[in-house]
Amino acid sequence: MRDPVQITIPILVLPSPTILFPSTALRITLPRDANDLATRAIGISKFNKLRKLVDIKSEKDVIIGVLPKEIGSEDIHHIGTLARVVLRPSESSDLYSSPATRDSILLQGLTRFKYVEDYEKDNSVDRSARQARVLVYDSGFLDKTNSQDKQLHDQMEELKQVVRKMIQPWGASGLSAMQRFLAFAQGVLAPGMLVDIFASVLPLSQADKLKLLDAIDVKYRLELAIESIEKHAESIIAAHKKNQEFIANSPSPNGNTLSKKQREALLRYQLKLIQDKLDELEKGPNGDNSNATPSSKNEVGFPIPPRKSAAPRLPAPADENDEDDEDGLIKLEQTLNSLNLPDEGRKIVNRELKRLKRMNANQAEYQVCRTYLETIAELPWNNFDNDQLDNSVIAKARQIFDVDHYGLEKVKKRLLEYLAVVYLKQQQQQKEKKELPKPATSVSTVTAASGGTSVPAESESKPSPVPAPAINQPITQTLHKEKAPILLLVGPPGVGKTSLAKSVAHALNRQLYRISLGGVRDEAEIRGHRRTYVGAMPGILAQALRKVQVMNPVIVLDEIDKLSQGNTGTSGDPSAAMLEVLDPEQNYSFVDRYINFPIDLSQVLFIATANTTDTIPRPLLDRMETIYIDGYTYLEKQHIAENYLIPKQLAYNGLEKGQYIVPPEVIDYIATRYTREAGVRNLERELGTLCRGKAVEQLENLNNKILSKAVTPTAITIEELPKYLGLEKFQDDVVNDEVDEYVVAGETKHRHSAGLVNGLAYMGSGNGGLLVFEATTMPAGSGNLKLTGKLGEVISESAQIALSWVRSNASRLGLPSDVLKNIDIHLHAPAGAIPKDGPSAGVAMTLTLVSLLRNKEVPRDIAMTGEITLRGKILPVGGIREKLLGAHLAGIRKVILPHHSAKTVRDECAFLKDIDMEIVYVKYIWDVFAYVWPDEKIVADSHL
Repeated sequence: MRDPVQITIPILVLPSPTILFPSTALRITLPRDANDLATRAIGISKFNKLRKLVDIKSEKDVIIGVLPKEIGSEDIHHIGTLARVVLRPSESSDLYSSPATRDSILLQGLTRFKYVEDYEKDNSVDRSARQARVLVYDSGFLDKTNSQDKQLHDQMEELKQVVRKMIQPWGASGLSAMQRFLAFAQGVLAPGMLVDIFASVLPLSQADKLKLLDAIDVKYRLELAIESIEKHAESIIAAHKKNQEFIANSPSPNGNTLSKKQREALLRYQLKLIQDKLDELEKGPNGDNSNATPSSKNEVGFPIPPRKSAAPRLPAPADENDEDDEDGLIKLEQTLNSLNLPDEGRKIVNRELKRLKRMNANQAEYQVCRTYLETIAELPWNNFDNDQLDNSVIAKARQIFDVDHYGLEKVKKRLLEYLAVVYLKQQQQQKEKKELPKPATSVSTVTAASGGTSVPAESESKPSPVPAPAINQPITQTLHKEKAPILLLVGPPGVGKTSLAKSVAHALNRQLYRISLGGVRDEAEIRGHRRTYVGAMPGILAQALRKVQVMNPVIVLDEIDKLSQGNTGTSGDPSAAMLEVLDPEQNYSFVDRYINFPIDLSQVLFIATANTTDTIPRPLLDRMETIYIDGYTYLEKQHIAENYLIPKQLAYNGLEKGQYIVPPEVIDYIATRYTREAGVRNLERELGTLCRGKAVEQLENLNNKILSKAVTPTAITIEELPKYLGLEKFQDDVVNDEVDEYVVAGETKHRHSAGLVNGLAYMGSGNGGLLVFEATTMPAGSGNLKLTGKLGEVISESAQIALSWVRSNASRLGLPSDVLKNIDIHLHAPAGAIPKDGPSAGVAMTLTLVSLLRNKEVPRDIAMTGEITLRGKILPVGGIREKLLGAHLAGIRKVILPHHSAKTVRDECAFLKDIDMEIVYVKYIWDVFAYVWPDEKIVADSHL
């Protein structure tokens, strides 16, 4: 044996009672003050000193010293094990590792060393990691002469016999891991290695293990190992013999052989006696349990055989938790048997139940299988909301819709149609049910819905273990033939799409569940994860059913237009996964990958919401019935604010009801100058800001004793809005800005300019307003038309059509045929930073050019919209409702509309009866001239 070598190495102190032996492996979590312990390479100088004593590969190896603690003390033991860091924390980190594994290192024991002294002299802090001088001994594993020593060979055989004697009471199946290990030990030739491996694996006391660690001499180590293992073997054999006698003298009460449960109880008692005997041997001199065998968390293994060869542990006696687990498994099986599963699902559940019963509860697969079955049991396979409707359903639903929502008549109409259809179908099915023949009473058995078990029907007095179906279940099963509609509500934010779905659920008396699809990027979130993945779980639809506990809820698919689509890498396409969910011809057999058999979604009422249909894939959009929700008009916002928002904000901000009055003109001013949105969210925020400002003012008056005890209603004025809301965010449209002023005899007079016309535009988000056009002539031109104001392609084409019509009809307009010969025309739409497009400005641009060339002003209280053709015909356009409301707010009193828009005005513009506005319908551009200039005679023999 070679002489020991003194070096300085990092030292790691193991928590008691953990011990690392040479030729074994140990995984341990690093202390906080030893984070960099596993990153220091040994270096070339220390490598040259150690390579003759231990088996190390290169100077890049990380070598540390590992010291155990003394029994019942925090002092370190003087003999430790030199170890190589096999796996560092950075190398053990992966997606599936636990936090404890990611912060741990794997050590391989090499040889023994003796602790000399700390390299750092500061011992004021008890550190788990330190630098120390140690004396490293020769491992002896590299010296082949030991394997040729006959005395050592005989001692090795004696040691193996003692180990066989120790594990013999359990037979071939009791400690199969130890049996495999003993077979492996037959091939170990190094005596010291054999002792170290046995010491780390066998359940010896900590005192015996420390003695074996201290034994530098191999022969002495063998003698100690034989003595310690034989002492434990005799105790185990004695306890086993006593238990066998107990079993032999304990017959069953009826004189027969022991039953299964009796044998199990006796075996558990036997194991408890053996464990108690081992605990007595492991107790320290003071009667404490400080010499206990290392726990399974810090159990020492060895690197050569498989991991299954770790030290076997005696099972603990049975406790109440085991019984509770068995009872829970029985209840789970009963629940699964009572479910109305499809045939495919019944086969899968029965197979998994058999697997679960065969598995040990400590197996990792056990919990995975049980969680799967519990998830199936939690789904509402048999439950449906009783949505039986009566003949008053329409009146009740209309009342619910009117209370929850103001306006939105088209949407309410479609939802009421759906409710009416559901009611009529239910009545038809009730009638068909009454006409069905009753089942014969002579049938002796009925087949349970959960797997084909025959259950007595009339002959047995005991009730069937399979629960009877719910009263409404036959109706529901018939209703399965009818597919629930899939609605898509499209509209700007804040108009009440999601709250409409809540009202539908309320009217149908169904559960409601909301799923936010915004930003969903993984297809597995829709279809679920396969059970082979770590942390697998069902998809959001199966989770929704488990949450509401019914199979026919109302599920709101919120923000479906924000659903990720296209190539998203390995995550799949979630929008494509929704195709099956939202197809009434397929969703009755939707397969969640986690559940792995069909789930019937045909009775779910899906209501999707979106801000636009542009980002929804065409196949997905085709599967839904689209209902467009327009933004609220200013009159509707006024009504909503007066009846809902203002009372809500007064109460929310601690103000009394009726303490402050917000007049309609103030609400309109806030809606037009501070919010200008389709919904009412920002309007509610501004009203809340106004109420908070009034609350602060009220408190200040209270401190100054200005506030009277009596609360008198106070009206808020437009003039005080900037004090609470700040400066106006939007400029309103006005009709009196574009005028010329001139002075005659000291008197200022106003004159409207020719070539200035009010058009109407839809501004998005449910808003409309004025689109003013102005034109001027430029001399020395050639009849060209210049367009400015950020006009789009379509509106630019409308301007060219207007110019062409004016040129071709110059004589009828009273203009010279060469009116554009020496001039150019510049047509401009103010607010040049705002993009403008669409065909609806054709009439306004034509009138602008005619007004300019004939030098005739157009009254400023007239606005118009409509598309023009080269023949002068006026075509209908969209956004009539919003344009008329915007015109009213801008002070317009007369509006020219296409003749074909009369139906739209009649159906959608009921607010016109409450305002002073004249609507004029025209078919041709000549009708426009006749209305604008009634005193002018413009030749129009033919509207061509």
